[in-house]
Formats: sequence, structure tokens, C-alpha cells
Amino acid sequence: MNLYLYIPPLSAHPPSCFQGLIAGELQQYWIQNKPSDFKQNLVKFITRLTEHGHSLQNLITLIKNAAANLTNKVTHTNQSKDTDKTLYIHRKYHPHGLQNSDIRQAFDNTLKGSIPFTNMQIALSHRKNLRDILTRAALHLPENLNILDLLEQAKSN
Repeated sequence: MNLYLYIPPLSAHPPSCFQGLIAGELQQYWIQNKPSDFKQNLVKFITRLTEHGHSLQNLITLIKNAAANLTNKVTHTNQSKDTDKTLYIHRKYHPHGLQNSDIRQAFDNTLKGSIPFTNMQIALSHRKNLRDILTRAALHLPENLNILDLLEQAKSN
């Protein structure tokens, strides 16, 4: 049972998804708690992840990186971002496919400096899986009703 819906260690998610989970949880714990409660929540979080099969060594590295980013976040968010100079690339993720670091290196070695973009942001999406195909849900209203009629009926009840 995956009660906390954490990404399992053998998942085909991009590594950045798990890194984002760690960073997001740390940030949430830091913002919402006192330092003593932060430590307790962090220990519980690490315990849950190791019980789900994640290695402690890998978690320590990710948590240290997330903590460093959290520490630097104040200065990082104060810097102005020039979004007009950012090249956005959207691609589907595959665990054995082309890696983001390879795309970045190719951009830096070939295009950077010769096009008007100084930054590059890579967005990943997942391929359709059985869940996406089997649980396609769409709500359809009967032809003789519209949403406003349903709202009026709900108000009168």
C-alpha cells in the first residue's frame, strides 16, 4: 500500500519528479513548522520513503541538495528572470531515452550564442499508459439539461 502516494523506486518517472517531491516536501515542512517540528517531520518522511524501498544514501544526497536550494531560494527568487530569452522545449520522457543533460550540452555546444535565447527550460510529460487509456472519464449532461438548470435545481433542494 502506497498510503502517501510517493513515487516508488522502480518507477519510470524522470528522476526530476522524485527530486521535486523531496524539494517540495522539505519546503512545505520548513514553511509550515517550527525547527523542532521540521526535524520530526523530516525523520518521518525519510522513514516512510525507506519503508517504500528508497535507499537511504540516495535520499541523503537528494535531501542535502534540496536543503541547499531551499537555503539559496531567498536570493534566487529575488533575481529577475528574463523569460523572453528562454527557449522552452517540451518532450515526452522515456527512462532509457535521451537525457536532459545531453540536450543541455548540445544546446550549449551548438546553439547558445548563435540564437537569441540565453536560457533553456525542458518540460517533460509522460507517455500514455494503461491508466490513461482505461480511466478516461468525461461527464456528459443529458441533451435536455444544461448546467444552469442543474444549479437552479440544486438551490431549490
